Amino acid sequence: KVGYIFQFAVIAFSLGSCATYLVTMFDILSPVFGQLLIGQENTWYGKMLTERVYLSLVLAVFVLYPISLVKNISSLRYLTLCGSIGVCYLAVVAIYLLIC
Repeated sequence: KVGYIFQFAVIAFSLGSCATYLVTMFDILSPVFGQLLIGQENTWYGKMLTERVYLSLVLAVFVLYPISLVKNISSLRYLTLCGSIGVCYLAVVAIYLLIC
């Protein structure tokens, strides 16, 4: 019975992490797409890439879902490396902007 409590906690944590990832990715990508699509915000692809519901759906279907289908966790080692490099780059840029 105690195992079910831990399983529920892991599922809740995973769902929360997924939601946080989607919100963070929207907050990062929305201004980028907004700048790329100046004057085209009212087209179907402009709405798809700048509105929260649509961009979150695109990210969930084309990024999160394929990642969740891997059979072996070692398949994600290159993706993890890219993510770690991205975090390090972000830290360097943030420190540079604070100093200058």
